[in-house]
Amino acid sequence: MTNNKTTHHNGFRVRTIPELTKPQIRRFWNKVEIGKHNDCWNWTASTSFGGYGQFSIQHDNWKASRVAYFLYYGIDPAENMILHSCDNRLCCNPHHLRTGTSKDNTQDAISRGRHVATRTGTVLDQEGREMVKLLYCYDVPKNQIAVIMGISYSTVRNICLHG
Repeated sequence: MTNNKTTHHNGFRVRTIPELTKPQIRRFWNKVEIGKHNDCWNWTASTSFGGYGQFSIQHDNWKASRVAYFLYYGIDPAENMILHSCDNRLCCNPHHLRTGTSKDNTQDAISRGRHVATRTGTVLDQEGREMVKLLYCYDVPKNQIAVIMGISYSTVRNICLHG
């Protein structure tokens, strides 16, 4: 039987990747185009709204890069994010993946020119914009999204209207 725990970190739900069976592990790697050691290993199956590979475990979707990290290193990144040194959202090469905080991810986005500055001075990268859209899709009111994300209401409205 698999183990799927949920904890909380900074008020948000943090899921623990369940233990995978050998057939599930085989099914995962069969969806990855494995190349040379330094190449991107692209996910070839389902993708999320934000363009990340996604893999279903027990009817729950997980980012493919997160599962790849877990399978290779044997460590559940828990409340940390998985950052791609290659900036390729489909990449599952464990040598291109590292854990980091939201702040680390934002700093990477700034240093690589992949961010949007808001009127409140908060930097919102592509993943942040995708989070705004996701919250909006789940009927979270725009004013609450603004508070959660630390951005202005008008920024939320613009992202929801124009992407």
